[in-house]
Amino acid sequence: MQHRNRPSRIVDPRTDPLVDIIDRHGFAILAVGSGECDVPGCCGGRDEGHVWSYTIGNSEVGLPELVVLGLAPAHASALIHHVRRRLLDPHPLVVGVTEWLGLAPFQLRHVPDEWLMTDPGRMGGWFHAMGGSAIPVVRQIVWGDAAGRFPDDPACDPIVAEDQPVLAVDPFSAPRRAPRDVRRSVHRRPRPQRRIA
Repeated sequence: MQHRNRPSRIVDPRTDPLVDIIDRHGFAILAVGSGECDVPGCCGGRDEGHVWSYTIGNSEVGLPELVVLGLAPAHASALIHHVRRRLLDPHPLVVGVTEWLGLAPFQLRHVPDEWLMTDPGRMGGWFHAMGGSAIPVVRQIVWGDAAGRFPDDPACDPIVAEDQPVLAVDPFSAPRRAPRDVRRSVHRRPRPQRRIA
């Protein structure tokens, strides 16, 4: 049995495909529980009901790492890419303010440090294995129902509320960590051009 405080895998920057992806594109998105993967040689399973995605590499350019619960990898990836572009804008997104991507409402929410510290395997293992010593700033992208309500609103569509706990409200129970063979990386975006002040 693996010790909970150790990284879930040893990362060798010379051979690990995720390190190469981050070097080439600026960040990577890992999908957990989806069974989807585009890294050569991976063969994942599904963990229905516990699908979530997160970024690695945003903190290297001063952005928060992002986490999305309850969306299929393709939808989570599109939302993460949109939010990341907006965070790089001169007028970036503000935590707690409702924004729209087409007909889909979303908000950035704070993620308490306890969320990573309670189960470092959620995403903290990657940061430790890649040489990070500090807990990265993490923001949850919370998506709403068709009426623009979010999971912490009692009037929110129950399907939306069940699919994505708000980590600021409950940093301890979700998401449940998928087995190692289920965790896989998915779509990435090219590294943005650095701005010169």
